Formats: sequence, C-alpha cells, structure tokens
Amino acid sequence: MQLSLAASLITLLACAEAHLWSKPAVKLIKPKVNVASNYTWTVTEWDVSCSSSGCFADFNVSAAAWKTSIPAFSASCSAGPEGAAYQRCDVLDDGTVSRLVAARLEASNTTGTGAHLAVSYEFVDPNVDGTYWNYTAFTDVSYKQTASAPSKFSMTPSEIWGVA
Repeated sequence: MQLSLAASLITLLACAEAHLWSKPAVKLIKPKVNVASNYTWTVTEWDVSCSSSGCFADFNVSAAAWKTSIPAFSASCSAGPEGAAYQRCDVLDDGTVSRLVAARLEASNTTGTGAHLAVSYEFVDPNVDGTYWNYTAFTDVSYKQTASAPSKFSMTPSEIWGVA
C-alpha cells in the first residue's frame, strides 16, 4: 500500500531523524568534491529567544538549484531547545520534487553564546528513479540579540549521503 505525501510526512514526524524513506536499500556517499564548493544555503531572518527552558530559533533557509542534480528550496524553520530532535520546516516554494527540510539546535557542552545549528535537506534525485539524497549543513551563530548579531548568513553542506 502506498502512502500519500501527507501520510508520509506524518510518519516522518514520529521518527527521531528526518528521512523521506526509512529502509534504505543501499547507502551512497557523494564526495563533497562532486558538489560545487560554492554551493551554499542562505539563512535569513535569524531570530533567537532564550529562557529557562532553553533557546529557540526561527529562521528561513533557501538555496538555488545546482545544475540539474540539486533542486532549489525555500523553507521556514523553528528549532530548539538545544539537543532536541530535528524539527520539520515548512517548505515555502512550489517545487515539484518530493523534499523535506528539517533543523535542530545541537546540544552544546560549552558556556559560550553560540548556537550550533544543523539544517538537513533531503530530496528525491531528479535524475535517478528510486534514489534520494540528504545534504546537511552545520554552523555556529551567535545567540546574542544585538545589532552586530547576524540575521543573515550562509551555510555550506558538509555531510552528503544518498539511498538507492
């Protein structure tokens, strides 16, 4: 029985990790050298609030398509508190490829003022049936709410894998 996209996303939310499919047949690794070194994602509207229950972030993330192998995306995300599981972002564009964006604030064992942000973009390969890819980018960004704190910054995927 095939699940609808909505049912698939609901199932995804029940999982600890964000993946479009749960049982990979073969795990593929795409070396970073096969992806343009200038392929970056843009984070905008970075907004953070911290309280006794932890810190939380709201932001938008987007990227243009890269050749024909990586579809463009635009998403609105909320993440937190630190150490919580990936949280699904709302995809804002009308792309035709099945995809998912998720984000989390990674746990920090320092007393610094920075957020350890992880964003994951998973999509069906537009060129190879039955294959999907997961690109994950990590960065540290300030929690400080000051004029010098970035509200816009870039992330470069450093963890890339796929399943066929």
